[in-house]
Amino acid sequence: MPAKSGPENGENCATCSVRDRGFFRNLSGAALKALDAIRFTTTYPEGAILFAEGETPRGVMVLDRGCAKVSMMSREGRILILRVAQPGEVLGLASVISNTPCRTSVETLERSQVNFYQRKEFLRILREHGDASLAAVEQLSQRYAMVCDQARLIGLFRPVPERLARFLLAWTVGSPDRR
Repeated sequence: MPAKSGPENGENCATCSVRDRGFFRNLSGAALKALDAIRFTTTYPEGAILFAEGETPRGVMVLDRGCAKVSMMSREGRILILRVAQPGEVLGLASVISNTPCRTSVETLERSQVNFYQRKEFLRILREHGDASLAAVEQLSQRYAMVCDQARLIGLFRPVPERLARFLLAWTVGSPDRR
C-alpha cells in the first residue's frame, strides 16, 4: 500500500488539477474534504502495475497525473488493451463496489501520480455523501456505455478496416476521458 502523503504540488481534492473532470466534477465541499482525509498519494514510474486482473480489490485509484493502460488477458495469454486511462479517472471502482476480483490490470504508461482510497473508507464516504455515490454511479454508467459501444463496434458485421477506423476514432477523439 502506498505511504500517506500529499500530492507533489500541495493540492488537495478541492483544488486538484482534475477537479473539473470525472468523479470529482460535481462533488460537494464536504465530500471532497472527506476524500482528502483518506487519500494516499504516490508517484509511480512508467511500467508500474497498479493492480492486476484477479486480485482482491484493496481500494480505488484516481489518476492525478500521467496515464495508464487498462487491459485484460485471454486464457491463451493474449493481452487486450481496453483503453488508456487519463487523469481524473477512477480505477477499480466496479470491483470495490461489488467486492469482486479485479477484472482488468492497470499499468502506468509514464511516470504517474495516483491517489489511493482504501475500500472500506471509500465505501463509507459513498454511504455518507449522496453526491459521491451519484458520481460513482455516473462513472460506472459511462464505463458500461463505453463497453456497449466497443462491443457493438467489434460485433457488428462491418468490414474490418471500417471497424478499426471507427474504434480508433472513438478511442482518440470521442472518449469522455480525453476532455
